[in-house]
Amino acid sequence: MRLRGLVLGSCISVVMAVSAAPASAAAAKECMHECVAGKPTAASYTWDFKGEANTIFKDIQADAQQALSHADRLRASPRIPT
Repeated sequence: MRLRGLVLGSCISVVMAVSAAPASAAAAKECMHECVAGKPTAASYTWDFKGEANTIFKDIQADAQQALSHADRLRASPRIPT
């Protein structure tokens, strides 16, 4: 079950990344002249990139587990004939 969850979580992550890429590219293209890196701030030096990434991945894993739970419930529910 754990391997299945990891595989599903990975698939969901890939789908989200692929579907977001065109939108990100379009947004980046629109603000090509507006986006300029500013001076680093104190927060730039203390930002916990690794911790934030781990939090995001944990959120994705939790969402994948919830999707698996919903899928299991749907599979177990009686089918309505059409």
